[in-house]
Formats: sequence, C-alpha cells, structure tokens
Amino acid sequence: MSNIEAAGGGFVNASFKPCYWHKELKQILDLKTNYGTLSLGNKSPINIEYVSANPTGPLHAGHGRVAVVADVLANLLVKVGYCVTRQYYVNDTGGQIDLLARSTYLRYCEALNESISEIPEGYYPGEYLKDVANALILQEKDKWLGQPEEASKGVFRDFSVKFLMEKIRKDIKGLGISQDVFPPN
Repeated sequence: MSNIEAAGGGFVNASFKPCYWHKELKQILDLKTNYGTLSLGNKSPINIEYVSANPTGPLHAGHGRVAVVADVLANLLVKVGYCVTRQYYVNDTGGQIDLLARSTYLRYCEALNESISEIPEGYYPGEYLKDVANALILQEKDKWLGQPEEASKGVFRDFSVKFLMEKIRKDIKGLGISQDVFPPN
C-alpha cells in the first residue's frame, strides 16, 4: 500500500503501489474462475430469500435491483465456501390477495361490458389486471358474472396469483437469475 488518507464524510481512500496490482492481475490470470475461491464458509448452509414480491402486480425496477444485488451476494457467498439456497417466498394469502381477487373481479366485469364506475379506494387499479381478467374470460367465459363473492373469490384469487407469478417468473428469468426454491406454477 502506498497511501491511506481520510477523505471526509466517513470515507477512507487507499492507494496501492503498481507492483501490488501487477501481482494480483497475474494471480487472476493464473487462477481464472478459481480466483477468490475460499473455504471460509466451510459449506455452512445459508438461505437467502429475495425478490419475494407479493403477486399483486408486475415486478418494478426496485424488485429488479434487489434481485440482482441479492443474486450477486448469493454468488459471492458460494465463492467463499457457503452452501447457499436461493428462495422465492410467495405470500399468496391474506388481505392483499383478497383485494387482488376483488380488483380482478371488477376488471372481469368491465371486460364483459358491465359498468363498474370507478375502482374503489384501496383496490388495485392497475391496467395489468385487464390482462388477468381477459385471460380468465378465455378460460371461464362469463361463468362468474353476478355470482356471490364467496362463490367466486377463490377462483379469482387463484387465477390472479398464478397469472402474475408466471409473469414474475419470466421477468426473473429474463434477469438471468435462477432460484433453488421457487413455488410451482
């Protein structure tokens, strides 16, 4: 090392002599993909759960950023000797999923030319639910139109979650990320 200095704001700048970099570059060239491999983790198991967005809508840029950072972290932990399991946890129960089912039902009615006025506050207003509703109509036709909520809620919940999880799965795959534990379709 040739110099270390405080840079303000809690940062420290460190400078290395060229001979350090030359030695390190030679080691990288010699070891290729084995460079940086350690047994620090001693094959200890680590579970990293990431992305795991509630399936109430498509992924957004924040989900993508977290997915990439977590995947890099998982790769680094493997590189230093940990046995890493990458997991996507699907929270497909509870109030948010009930609202998703109700919101999808409204878009279903709308797609079947029923008047829905406006989407109630607290519901999911996204245009993406029109795609979910149209796909459900292809499968179920107008079978659920006018049926009591308790009779149809499970159908709308299950179909919406499955449809949105397929999109999420495709988006994650598009980022080049694979997870060891990812709920089935």
